[in-house]
Amino acid sequence: MKMHRTPMSLQDGLKIYCHLLREKGHSYHQIGKLIGKKHCTAIYHLKKFDDYNAYDKEFRQKVKEFNEEEFRSEYQKEIDAKQAFVEMYQQNRIQKKKDYKH
Repeated sequence: MKMHRTPMSLQDGLKIYCHLLREKGHSYHQIGKLIGKKHCTAIYHLKKFDDYNAYDKEFRQKVKEFNEEEFRSEYQKEIDAKQAFVEMYQQNRIQKKKDYKH
């Protein structure tokens, strides 16, 4: 399932995580799959990483302090929560269709 609109609290971490994956040799498509988004989103975050890393002192500090396992755990929680919401929404729509038919 593709995840839309990453929360602001995870945005910088996502840029750093994409950068780390790229350094490990992953393709844009592989990174996109790993983060639950399209490859063009991975490219966007990688470009933003370069911009922020060049000009933003606070961002560079976040890069130094980045914990990959911690980020992946938080990001997975966000994906799981969004997936649970989508499933609940779909079940609700199915129930409404059943109720409407009766």
